[in-house]
Amino acid sequence: MSTLLTSYIFLVMTLTPSISPESIDKFNKETIKFIENDPNVTFERLDSVIQMSKDIEYGYGEAYALYLKGYTHKINDNSGKAFLSYLKALDLLKGIDSDRAADTKSRLFIETGSILRVHFKYDEAIKYYDEGIKLAKEYSLERWIIDISYNKGFALGEMGNLDQAINLLQETLNLAKRENSERMIVNCLNLIGLTFRDNHQYDMARSYFEQMLSYDYQKLNKYKYHGRAYHNIATTYVLSGDLTTAESFYDKALLEKKQYKNVTGLFITQIDLADVYYQTGRIDKANELASAGIAKYDQLSLSPDYYKIFDLQKKIAAARNDLAGVVAFSDQYVVENNKFLDQQKELIKIRDQFKMEILSASYFSNLQRERRIADLYTYILYGLLALAAVVVANKSWNMWRKKQLERDLQQAFNDLDDIDKVL
Repeated sequence: MSTLLTSYIFLVMTLTPSISPESIDKFNKETIKFIENDPNVTFERLDSVIQMSKDIEYGYGEAYALYLKGYTHKINDNSGKAFLSYLKALDLLKGIDSDRAADTKSRLFIETGSILRVHFKYDEAIKYYDEGIKLAKEYSLERWIIDISYNKGFALGEMGNLDQAINLLQETLNLAKRENSERMIVNCLNLIGLTFRDNHQYDMARSYFEQMLSYDYQKLNKYKYHGRAYHNIATTYVLSGDLTTAESFYDKALLEKKQYKNVTGLFITQIDLADVYYQTGRIDKANELASAGIAKYDQLSLSPDYYKIFDLQKKIAAARNDLAGVVAFSDQYVVENNKFLDQQKELIKIRDQFKMEILSASYFSNLQRERRIADLYTYILYGLLALAAVVVANKSWNMWRKKQLERDLQQAFNDLDDIDKVL
């Protein structure tokens, strides 16, 4: 039914003269409501609007539809197709200079950089973030300056440039406070804390997580951020070797996260607490909690942070003398890791292929331009030759006429002489 409806809309918009940039913008906006719940309808609608935009040469409409298509691929865990859609959208927006194009490009710089960052391509991710920050500053897009700087700080921290990351994130936090962006204030507090943690400055890290706990939440769900803060405080105690205190904070994190009811957040705390149980010799409790985590695994995106649970379960199975479990969990870890590596290879392949397509398009565009120039030169040459022929013909005609006149005049004089002789 949805396919027929989309096809009907497409035919109506295509066959009627009312198709316009405004109608395409409206169609794109209406498509957003399908993204979370019905990806098939979303893709059908977006493919239709991409073609319609091409038909009327409406680059922004096509680019925004590609952005939505990429986002839909992303939330359905297809980072390769998302990456390609984002690259195509960015390429289309290169020549469009407007506030809304700048806004969409800023979103695309974040999304494209984040896919690269997740796959450990930090240098390339930072190039996209830098382009995004430059653009956002040019158009005074404070929201995107904050968001992109936050993501750049994330990438700098993950690649080991911790001091640089902290400095950038502190600047971003100050800007978020100035703009009163509640979401980015608490996100910056969290990320600064994580960066101090990774720099083994555990007391500093906890001071930022504690600010998340004492923050006066207005619009955000406090259970989400309280759960995150308690979890991250727990990790600082794990890293410092205090597993007893870590366990108490993981318990607090679980209570908060159960209130928030987010699958991913709950999963992360469950596997980290299961690891504490394993390290302290409570194997049955570790197995119970890890098993509860694995039951949620299919609802998560593909990430080393998530499929590490199979490695933990392998160790738990070994401690329980469950040799079949050791083999099964080892195999599952390898399967998931290979899937992730295949995603990385696909991204590199798509990136290189896209670069070649752009180079080819540029080459053929230049070739066509050169051919047009050559044709123009040919037309000019033929025109000059024709003009020269006309000039030569005109000059020849004038010379012939001049000689003819001279002959006629000479004949007239001769006739006068004959008359004189007769007289």
